[in-house]
Amino acid sequence: YKFDPRATKDAPFTRPDGSKTDVPLMRQTGEFAYGEFTMFVRRRGEKVRVLELPYAGKELSMVVFLPEDPTGVHRLPQWLGGGDFAGPALKPQGVAVAL
Repeated sequence: YKFDPRATKDAPFTRPDGSKTDVPLMRQTGEFAYGEFTMFVRRRGEKVRVLELPYAGKELSMVVFLPEDPTGVHRLPQWLGGGDFAGPALKPQGVAVAL
């Protein structure tokens, strides 16, 4: 699903340290596989949004993980590498995407 270059606009981006900077973000609205989950690392629950973006032909896709707290991005590998992680159950829904 191609992003329309005309829809790219500068918007705030939050770095892992919590600081912000303006960057060009591609934008698209559509129906994508999406879900919101709680990840547990060291007994601490953190919310994370998960989005699957299919590529042409839908044979491949990119899965995007976005922690609610930007400082939690460094804990994602621990969560994804956990023995009980079976992959999130995503459901198709309308989503506004900015990357």
